[in-house]
Amino acid sequence: MINGYAQIGLYDEALEVFSRMLEEGVTPSNFSITGILSVYTVKEDLTNGRVIHGFVKKSGYELYIVVCNSLIDMYGNSKSVDSADQFLKKCLKRIYSYYLLSFSFRRLRRKERKMLKVMLACCKVYISESQNKLSLESIERAAKVYPRVAIINKFEDEAYNRVGYTLVSELVPIPSADSNPLREAVFSMVKAALETINFESHCGTHPRLGVVDHICFHPLAQTSLEQVACIAKSLAADIGSNLQGLC
Repeated sequence: MINGYAQIGLYDEALEVFSRMLEEGVTPSNFSITGILSVYTVKEDLTNGRVIHGFVKKSGYELYIVVCNSLIDMYGNSKSVDSADQFLKKCLKRIYSYYLLSFSFRRLRRKERKMLKVMLACCKVYISESQNKLSLESIERAAKVYPRVAIINKFEDEAYNRVGYTLVSELVPIPSADSNPLREAVFSMVKAALETINFESHCGTHPRLGVVDHICFHPLAQTSLEQVACIAKSLAADIGSNLQGLC
């Protein structure tokens, strides 16, 4: 609910729901934390954002990539270079988050900081299953065949019976859609999901469009939107032509 309010711009309502959760002793999930951080990012409210960051540390959510990236957005949008710089040092061990933080710094110090000369692409894959562990293991094994592709985050929502994977891969300077490890890894995950999940027995509160209900690609570092769009189109064509018997 918090994320829903935040996404449609009802920030005060999102804050009210979060406040009620704390009053009633309900522990917010990492998903709720990202929603409330997005509110403070838009409001540029660094003071309350730091309070949530303190809660994140105590709860251990700082280890989650999705929460770490939300904190990056908040500090990067706060116009507080010192605060952003301090948080950057804490994220050095998380190299992919560091790449994302460099984008926030570009807004603050465009002339002082240079983009890392690395081409990366990110893909988020959402699959309508979180309870069948054998299926999830099969899906994850399919991606691990490609050593150049890393699963940097796995978000499981038991109420929705849905799992989201975030994959990142380095690209060659002139990436080819027909020979791309990220595209191939995602295709293998989709194939494994279609082969191991029985959608007729699936039950969850999330509106489902299929066994695999969402795939999106994002450019990172110096990769262009056109380059990841080419990969996305190639993947869609491959799924449509090669997995018709499973869809």
